[in-house]
Amino acid sequence: MQDDGYATELEYVDDFNSALNPLWIDFCLDIAGIKTYKRSEDSNFCYLELGFGMGNSFALHASGSEGEFIGNDFISAHCEHALKFLNASKPNAKAYQESFKQIKEKALRENLKFDYIVLHGVWSWISQENQTIILEIIAHCLHQNGVLFISYNCFPGWEGKYSMRHLLKLLESHANGNQKERIQTSLAYAQKFFASDSLYAKENPRTQEVRKELQTREINYLCHEFFNKDWHCLFFSQMADLMRSVQCEFACSAKLMWHFDPLTFNTQQNELLASTKDSILQEQFKDFFLNESFRMDIFVKNNKESAQEECNQRLLRTSFVLLKPPFGFQSAAESPQEFQAFCQKILEFFAKDSYQPKSLQSLVESFGVGMEVLLPILCAMITQGFLHPTKPTTPKTLAQTKAHNAILFSQPKQKGTRRFLASALIGGGFYLDEAIWTCLKAYTQGILDKDSLLEFVKAEIPTLSNAALENYIGQFLQTKALYQRLGVLD
Repeated sequence: MQDDGYATELEYVDDFNSALNPLWIDFCLDIAGIKTYKRSEDSNFCYLELGFGMGNSFALHASGSEGEFIGNDFISAHCEHALKFLNASKPNAKAYQESFKQIKEKALRENLKFDYIVLHGVWSWISQENQTIILEIIAHCLHQNGVLFISYNCFPGWEGKYSMRHLLKLLESHANGNQKERIQTSLAYAQKFFASDSLYAKENPRTQEVRKELQTREINYLCHEFFNKDWHCLFFSQMADLMRSVQCEFACSAKLMWHFDPLTFNTQQNELLASTKDSILQEQFKDFFLNESFRMDIFVKNNKESAQEECNQRLLRTSFVLLKPPFGFQSAAESPQEFQAFCQKILEFFAKDSYQPKSLQSLVESFGVGMEVLLPILCAMITQGFLHPTKPTTPKTLAQTKAHNAILFSQPKQKGTRRFLASALIGGGFYLDEAIWTCLKAYTQGILDKDSLLEFVKAEIPTLSNAALENYIGQFLQTKALYQRLGVLD
C-alpha cells in the first residue's frame, strides 16, 4: 500500500494516550462549559481514530465501551497488533490497514457519521495531500456538534529544534542500508555535529532537548518523530484557521491544567489574558508564555453552545476512581503543608468503602469547600495518574476488558517499567508500575499467597532488590480491592 512518504519500516512505540478516551474528552468539555451532540455514556456513539499507531489507545477505548469504533493505520504490523486485541475482546470495532483516502471513500460511500474524530500526533508527520483528505473527512463525516481531538507539534516551542529535524532527515537520506541502519548512521553524525561547537547549537539552546532524545529514546520512537518525509509544524492560530475552514471551532485544551489559567500563569500573564477578548489570541499567548511545543486541542463542529450551568451540574454528578494507592501525589513545591495534607485527605477519601467511585458532589459535601477549589486539585491528580472519571459498567464492557487484559498478560515481557491494563469503569486504560502489573498477572494465574507471589515476581523482574520486592508485594496485597474495583481482578 502507498505510504505517501510516512516511515513504515519500523513500528511505533508500544504506548497509549489517556486523552483520547471519550470520557476524558467529555470531562474537558464539561470544565469548559461546552455542550456537545452526544456523550460517551451513550452506548451508540461513533468514534473514528485516524492513524492509530500500534493501536493500543484504539483497542483499549473500544474494549472499555459499547460505542462503535473505526480506525486505520498505514502499517500492517500496527493493524495486526490492534486486531489481536479486538479479536479477543470483541467490541464493536473495526481496524483497517488503509490510507486516509481509502477511509474517506469508505466513509462517504457508506455515509458514516462520527461523534468523535481523533488523531494523535498524525498531523505533524503526513503530506499536505493527506492533511487535505483529513479535513475533508472532518467536513463530511463529523456530526453537527461532534468533537474533534487533534494533537500536533507547534511553534514557538519547536523553534531552535525544527531546523535540527531537517538536518537529521537529510543525514538519513544520504545513508545506506535499511531504515534502522540509516537512522543509526544519522544519529552518529548528529552526535559529532553536537560536539562540533556550532554557532547554531549555541544560539538555539533547545537543540539540547533533541540531543537528549537522540541519546535516550528508542529508535522506533525516533523514526516516527524525526524521519518521515513530511514534517510540519505550525502555530495554534494557524490550526484554528484550518479547523474553522471545516466549521470546527476551538473548544478547549485536552491538557486538564490548561483549564485553570490563574494556577498556570503569573500575575502579569493572567492580566494580559484577561485583557484579551479573542479566545484564539488568548490561546496563542499561552503557547508563548510556556514556549509550548506540543498541543492537544479539542474542537467542536458548528453551534458551539455555551452551557456552563448544565455542565457544572454534570461535573458535580461525575464520579472518580483511584487508579493506584493513595500516596505520592506531587503538589507544587511551594505549596503549604496544609494544602499538601488536604490533598492527601482527598486521596484517602477516594480509598474509602473499598475504593468505591465517589462524585464531585460528595467531595464538596464531605470537605465543605466549593467545586472551584476541588476541581483543579482533581485535575492535577488525574494528570498524575491517581484518579480518572468513571462511567457505568455493563456485563459486555467488563467481559471485553477482561479479555483485553488476558492478551496483555500473555504477551512477551515489554521494555520499560510502565505497563497498562484496561478498565471498563474508566472506559480505557491506565498505567501501573511493572512490579504491581506483574503481581496482577500472577494473581490472574491463581498465584495467590505471599511466598508464591514473591517467587513469581522475582523470576519476572530479577533486577528488583529484595527490599523493593517485599514492599511491592505488601502494597499489592493491601490494595487488591482497588484492582477488583477497576475490574482487573474478580
